[in-house]
Amino acid sequence: MEGSKCIPFKAEQREFKIEDKKLRRILEHYRSIGVVLRTGQEKIKKEKESSAFSKRERLDKLYERLRREGYKGDPGKHPEAIAIKVEGMDSLNAAKYLKEEGFYDYALEYAERALAENPDSFEALLLRTDLLPPDREDERIAGYKRLLEMDPDNTYVLERLGMCLTYSNPKEALRYFQRALQIDPSLPLYFSIGECYERLGRYEEAIAAYMKCHERSGIEGETEALRRIRLIKSGNPFFKPIQTTPQKQLPSEQVPPGKSKEGIAPIPESEGEKGSGRHSVGNTWSKK
Repeated sequence: MEGSKCIPFKAEQREFKIEDKKLRRILEHYRSIGVVLRTGQEKIKKEKESSAFSKRERLDKLYERLRREGYKGDPGKHPEAIAIKVEGMDSLNAAKYLKEEGFYDYALEYAERALAENPDSFEALLLRTDLLPPDREDERIAGYKRLLEMDPDNTYVLERLGMCLTYSNPKEALRYFQRALQIDPSLPLYFSIGECYERLGRYEEAIAAYMKCHERSGIEGETEALRRIRLIKSGNPFFKPIQTTPQKQLPSEQVPPGKSKEGIAPIPESEGEKGSGRHSVGNTWSKK
């Protein structure tokens, strides 16, 4: 085309010459967009760096002021410091961040805010329930049961609920552990199952579960599971039973009839619950 300049253009390692003025203008337009995008990204990066620097600077000033005022606690856990650290985060992400940093009491506060903002959030309820301290055990149990209503086959929640109930209601705890194993047989729950049976005074089944735990551990020497077996056989079990069933005698080395090939007695139908599916994971609460 006369009067137009040729613009070299590469595509898929082949060179073309664009003579159309309209195409040239399109290319120049997209080139300018690329410049704008790069400029915008650089601006965002600088703003983030500036914000991080601003937070550090503000925290340093806060720590200095607290020292001058004679503050005796950890300045990093001061409410003003926490507010600066989570600035710009929503409640859920603030709770996650604070949990990772070990600020569990503040993490719980933000998790409860997140749940209040979105009562149907599985993630917020799980985080809040995990963060509840041991002296709020009833709330933890209620939280895990609510989570199971939302996701009945979540093995993490089944396991956590079983752990909460092991000492107060081992019979119910067994149902949750067994259900979790039906969903995922690889879960390391046999020690917990052994504790439930021991709490119920069902020593033969406790020994079978502890032995299964030891076998799956891959450890050749002494394990806590073997120690529990030894205590049961010596007549001095680790746990005093809260509910006993008639036992002819303390179990011997021989596995009693009725056990499965794996060495653990199946839970009766009245105690078992059927289930299948996938599972997710989470974390537990510990106080700092």
